[in-house]
Amino acid sequence: MTFEVNSFTELSQKYVQYFNNVRTTLKTKGMTPVEYRNHTLAA
Repeated sequence: MTFEVNSFTELSQKYVQYFNNVRTTLKTKGMTPVEYRNHTLAA
């Protein structure tokens, strides 16, 4: 059971990292969410 929880935690962390730092969208002009947030805050 502990292995399943650790595995799920690791997969969740990897997905959140991908979602915030790798994934790009046309809505944000090809920027990742982190890049878009930093761009918006710098303006």
